[in-house]
Amino acid sequence: PYWSKSLSRRGRRLRDAGRVSGRYFRVQHCKKTCKEKSFRPAAPPNFRKFSQIFYRRWYRNRRITFCIQHKHSFEAHSAETSVNKSSHQTLTDEEETSDNEVEITEDSENEQQDLVRHIRQPTPVITRRQRTPSLNGIETIPFVAERIPTPPRPPVNDVENGNTFMSLVIVVAVLLIIVAGLFSGGTAKKKAAEPSCIHFDILESSYHSIDSTLWDSLDCSVRQATHTTARPKPGTFLFMHNGAPAVVSRFLENVTKITSDCFGGTAPIVLGSERFKQPDIASDFGVFVAEYAQALRERSVMVVRNLENIPPKAAQAFHSICDPEEPLVSRALIYLTMDISTAPKALMESTGSSETAKAEKLLKQMWQDSLRPEVLDPLITRLTENVYRIV
Repeated sequence: PYWSKSLSRRGRRLRDAGRVSGRYFRVQHCKKTCKEKSFRPAAPPNFRKFSQIFYRRWYRNRRITFCIQHKHSFEAHSAETSVNKSSHQTLTDEEETSDNEVEITEDSENEQQDLVRHIRQPTPVITRRQRTPSLNGIETIPFVAERIPTPPRPPVNDVENGNTFMSLVIVVAVLLIIVAGLFSGGTAKKKAAEPSCIHFDILESSYHSIDSTLWDSLDCSVRQATHTTARPKPGTFLFMHNGAPAVVSRFLENVTKITSDCFGGTAPIVLGSERFKQPDIASDFGVFVAEYAQALRERSVMVVRNLENIPPKAAQAFHSICDPEEPLVSRALIYLTMDISTAPKALMESTGSSETAKAEKLLKQMWQDSLRPEVLDPLITRLTENVYRIV
């Protein structure tokens, strides 16, 4: 071209070197790379001061120099990007191929049309730096790391979630075992603490003359007194007999034995009329109540013999002991005996009267001189809750 004669010796050498070693590809590659890096040359010189030929040569040399200087950094950056991508994706060696690209460059001055074909080969995976020949003898060091296949690892969050779930399962299992042990232990203790209580009807074959409703009444009273879900209610039984102290003693022994077993096997409290005749109790029945209240709570069964011989004022102690609504001890059974052998025969042999009515009349006849009606009537009502004649 017209400006080739004006080139200096140095410029001619650069032109010849570019023709031989692929200057057209390098220039086109630099154009592409510099465009990606948003390359902007320095401020153009003043065209009035420099000629157009000098400007073209200056601009070309500056662009080539920039691309040569920064080519290494571009390749390093692309290598690092490929390493980062390969760390997140598990690809096989067969998949690490790239399509062949053909780049055709054309001289800007239309001197000659040289077609240079450049085929990009797949970058080899190496473990160390390799020096590869580049254009014009310039060596570049590509930073390409070897991809080592490793088994996939579960994410950290999945591992932590799995460990947390297993810990929760273990804790729940331990708690269930503890609760089951406590429940089974408590049930075993409860079963062991439950007394062995049999029915009173086993005594029916030994006492044919006694009213058959007595055994059911005894069972019902024991269940009410030993009730655990509702409020316990005490029971009171008055056994009338016409003499025969031996028969009465044997009967009381059998009944109290079954009753004590239902309350845990405690020994019953057995009292005679002599205890109520002592001066401290005869003058103040509260002494008796204070003395036997705790014992009755612990033993739950009380037997009082010969009610007819107890002083009237001392008998007022049964007003609180035998009260079904507000008892002194709710978990208790009281057995009273009364000998009617000395009672008026007209009263005891009267027909059409129940045993309860006979007992009420007899007690009222004995205590009406010492106790006021408002005290006597409630007391008799409490003592005659269940009245049976055994002999």
